[in-house]
Amino acid sequence: MKKIFTLIAAALMAVGASAQTTYFDYTVSNTATAAVGTVTLGTPTKVETSTIATGGYAYKSDGNLGSAKYIKGTLANAAKFQAGDVITVSFYTGSTPTGSDYGVVLSADNSSAVTTLYSSAGAKNTVETKSYTVTATDAFVGETDVYVARAVDKSTYIVSIKVTGGEREAEIPAEPTDATTWNFAVTSDADSTALAALVDGGTWTYTKEGSRFQYNVEVAANKFVDLGEIGFPGGAGIQVGRSGNKMTAGSAIRVDVNNRVQLNCSNGQFRIPDLAKNDVVKIRYASGSGTEARTFAVTNGTPATLNATVTPDAADPTKGTADVIEAEVTVTADGDLTLLQSKAINVYAIAINTELPEVPSDEPSDPTGINTVATDAAKANVVKKYVDGKQVVIEKNGKKYNVAGAQIK
Repeated sequence: MKKIFTLIAAALMAVGASAQTTYFDYTVSNTATAAVGTVTLGTPTKVETSTIATGGYAYKSDGNLGSAKYIKGTLANAAKFQAGDVITVSFYTGSTPTGSDYGVVLSADNSSAVTTLYSSAGAKNTVETKSYTVTATDAFVGETDVYVARAVDKSTYIVSIKVTGGEREAEIPAEPTDATTWNFAVTSDADSTALAALVDGGTWTYTKEGSRFQYNVEVAANKFVDLGEIGFPGGAGIQVGRSGNKMTAGSAIRVDVNNRVQLNCSNGQFRIPDLAKNDVVKIRYASGSGTEARTFAVTNGTPATLNATVTPDAADPTKGTADVIEAEVTVTADGDLTLLQSKAINVYAIAINTELPEVPSDEPSDPTGINTVATDAAKANVVKKYVDGKQVVIEKNGKKYNVAGAQIK
């Protein structure tokens, strides 16, 4: 009797261990609709009728990994790959494979291959079903997508893709990020002093006309630096970088005192790390040009694009004014929010889960109420004048400038 119970228990354990959930399931058809999950067909969408595939259709993948000729499967319910998941692909070729040429490549990013499933030697016009089991160390773990494309330079017809695996542990949503603001239109004396101290060492440069500090160290392509960690305390928590190219020393990263932060380059990126899903990020910004509209491309947030518009001068179409825009982005998932600019965009303020700071006034509302505070920023004798706590005039060596850095004659 004990032996019988042992066998029953073992059988039940085996059933439990083999129970699998389907996270993606797509059989190629004339519509891009998956039974489970979401399918994306690359461009051009080469779904062809097939007398070989059971369902009558196959996707002709005739582009290498990195091209747009793939099928992308996104797991259902925002599930992420984990070790032990099984990716199963049915496919065939119209040529005669050797066993190490025709086949399909599996990738997590359409860039680096995780593995290749090859057609068996001699299996011409024969649908084969082959599988790959995700390991604990490969690139799929933690991702939500699988890309399937042909093996290098060998066209292959994809019939179906399926992903199965064990149950996922429920993810605990991140707590909303604490309300935080960055106001680059007002530069504290502490920030000016910190930046000025780095001018002597050559890490930053300073231009008196316009009150501009510029980071004097090259930043490698696709690398991010935290503004606070490179010497600007008022920007701590905001990371900047450039996609696809380096950021030039002495010109790319700019802090204009009591005005703005600017990345003076194309494809510059502002990144706010470690946000929670549904956090609301507000930003005040403007095109760096008065005549050219520009954009922010948003990653991990909606909307996907923020426009920086301009208003042409009615009298002279070659001139114009950059519109100051206030926009709101809702974070899509726990993680980083990135804003990729087309060209230079001025950023005046950013706020998380709170309102943007008020726009500083550049005209005295009551000249009799002006207060002056003497400072020594970047070895220039500076007197900042304030109205109701807001800076309105800067005096340097007897010359007056407004908060935008223009000299007042």
